[in-house]
Amino acid sequence: MGWKKDDYRKIYHGKGHGVHSPFAFQLITKVIKEHCPYYCYSEIKKIRKEIATVIPSGVFRKEAMRSRDGELLFRLANYFKPEKMLLLGSSFGLAALYLTAYASGLHCIALETDRSYLSSFLPVIQKKAHNTVRFYVGDYRRLLPTAVDELGQLDFIFIDSYNEGETIDWILETCLPALHEKSVLAIGGIHQSAAFRESWKTLRVHPGISVTIESGFFGIAFFDLKLKKQNYISPF
Repeated sequence: MGWKKDDYRKIYHGKGHGVHSPFAFQLITKVIKEHCPYYCYSEIKKIRKEIATVIPSGVFRKEAMRSRDGELLFRLANYFKPEKMLLLGSSFGLAALYLTAYASGLHCIALETDRSYLSSFLPVIQKKAHNTVRFYVGDYRRLLPTAVDELGQLDFIFIDSYNEGETIDWILETCLPALHEKSVLAIGGIHQSAAFRESWKTLRVHPGISVTIESGFFGIAFFDLKLKKQNYISPF
């Protein structure tokens, strides 16, 4: 592409003001800032309460995805219409529920490194989810390449609060063969630690990524190289 790190500019866009990219403007105004009360919001909140009863309360309060963050995931999925999704961490299945709620016939694989609570929340997810979500438990180094091959194409990747044992670089490079110009990558907790912030900075300048958006809990990246490389900040 011929760009350098110095070409990267950070712009704060609360309501899309000053955004010259039609792609980014639509995303900020129609997705990130949207406040439509979708039916699935109340539906998933009921499921969330059910999951909360089978997970230790302290663990759930600390680790479960907030409703507002899950609702943004839903809006992203509803807007981009991904059919094949890969999750590295699922926040007790909540991320999978939000991402797959917009339609049926979707393919979703969720990778977990810890099976401690899987047997508790999985029956709820299997009963309530609109789509079948396949959960695989183990080491990402072993699971991720297999999951990528199984899906064949990755329309949406979600990384839940970053696995400290792996690097975003490795995850991205492993997924690259299955990514395309319409793929979306959402990473939770990009500001939770200095190491995580540094990882997000590194990802922003990756040659395969064009537009990135920082919005609340998430860093969101896009792979359409026809778009001008730019980072936006837009709270929701």
